[in-house]
Amino acid sequence: MAIEAIKIPQNVQIEDRIIGPLTLRQILLVSLGNGFSYALFTSISKAYGLVSIPIQILVWVPGVLSIAFAFVRINDLSMLRLCMLMLERMNKPTVRIWGPRRGIIINIRTFSTPEKQGLSDKGTAEDLSKEKHFDEISALLDRPMEGESAAVKPVDPARIQVSKQSETSIDGVQPKVAVSVFSSPAPTTHV
Repeated sequence: MAIEAIKIPQNVQIEDRIIGPLTLRQILLVSLGNGFSYALFTSISKAYGLVSIPIQILVWVPGVLSIAFAFVRINDLSMLRLCMLMLERMNKPTVRIWGPRRGIIINIRTFSTPEKQGLSDKGTAEDLSKEKHFDEISALLDRPMEGESAAVKPVDPARIQVSKQSETSIDGVQPKVAVSVFSSPAPTTHV
């Protein structure tokens, strides 16, 4: 038994047409706006009798606005969308300033061991054994592997530059700790 072909809907962003070219949203907007205006007009005419022309114009403004919000499109944007974009424009800055950021900033913390205080301090013997252990691991990692020459290193120390960062950065934030910026010139190939 073969699987039947299923039609996948296309243009799902287009609203369904209910009556002729009108969508459900347009019908609701026009009927609510004009219904409100008509109810307001009838209540005023019952209370005061004959209504003057300026008051009639004010009463029918919600109906005209609902028609504008339902049918008017500018650059393929609805009036509601345009109003939301205008509100967003009022809240955001009109001029944007681009400021380049510096390279990678690395905060370096240095810890010094107490000099000649003896082993009576708490943790001093542990700190010295850990430091010795780190030195052993570092020496092991720096040793060239089998088949490698000792001259080839992953980073050429001559290419590394260290410069101090100014007191205020581009962002205007004051650094709390002395910060160094490591930078390297354009990569070169070793032949």
